[in-house]
Amino acid sequence: FADTVEALNFLKKSFKLVILSNVDRMSFSVTNRKLAVAFDAIYTAQDIGSYKPSSRNFTYLIERLAEIGHAKSDILHVAQSLFHDHAPARSLGIATAWIDRQGGRSGATPKAAKTIAKRSARRLRDTTKYHSRYQQARAHDRACRRWLWGYARPSPRAHGG
Repeated sequence: FADTVEALNFLKKSFKLVILSNVDRMSFSVTNRKLAVAFDAIYTAQDIGSYKPSSRNFTYLIERLAEIGHAKSDILHVAQSLFHDHAPARSLGIATAWIDRQGGRSGATPKAAKTIAKRSARRLRDTTKYHSRYQQARAHDRACRRWLWGYARPSPRAHGG
């Protein structure tokens, strides 16, 4: 997506960026070159031995980040897929921000996403929703500006960071 590189580079200035990918390391390395950002950690399905939406992937993420001093409450999982990302992340208590590029329409797994969305409506109710990574980055920028001017301290959940 056209906005991804700019948004990731913007967010990298303030946050640690970690990839939790459903592909192998070699495949992700191709994508990573296009993203042109230095991630703080990259965890792939190959590393973990399972694919999202398995809770094993998110447990692995929590455990690896804990090893380097980050609590589960420090994590904000930003993703598009309700089925592969939001439902399993939220079931383990990870905060999420939804990049809804399709305007609420089902994506690659329409039946599953529709079912998960219905079942998870209560759990996903407080998920922050953006239509692009650029929108997420701009929300972060606005929250930081309010903080700099003394209006409010930015909350990771309030601005998707």
